[in-house]
Amino acid sequence: MSKAIPILNNPPSPAPAPDFEKMPADVRRVWQALAEVNDPEYPVSLVDMGLIYGVQKQGARVTVDLTLTAMGCPCMDMIFEDIRQRLLQEDDIEEVEINLVWDPPWTRDRLSEKAIEQFRKWGISV
Repeated sequence: MSKAIPILNNPPSPAPAPDFEKMPADVRRVWQALAEVNDPEYPVSLVDMGLIYGVQKQGARVTVDLTLTAMGCPCMDMIFEDIRQRLLQEDDIEEVEINLVWDPPWTRDRLSEKAIEQFRKWGISV
C-alpha cells in the first residue's frame, strides 16, 4: 500500500524587507548598492534572494554577512567579487569584508515578494 505524498499548494510567505527607515543613511546606501548585485544564475538581486544577512559600516570599511543557497555553490567566487566591485564604487567605501555564514540556513522563505514574482514569471516553482 502506497502512502499519499502531500502537495504543498501554499506559496511561501516572503521574507520581510530590511527596514531601511530605521537604518543610518550610510548603511541604507550599502543595502541599496547590494540590491543592484544579481545572483549569477538568475537575474534576481542578492537582497531579494535573501542572501544578505547583515551589513555593518565602520568608516570606509563595510562588512557583509552573506549566505548561499547551497554549500557547494559554484558561483561563490563570482558573487563575492560582484559584491566587492559594486561596493567599492561607492565614494565612502575603501574596504569590503564578506563573512560567509550558514546559520540560519537559507530557505526559500527568505525570498522577497519581488523575487517570488520574478521566479513565477519564469515558470520556476518556489
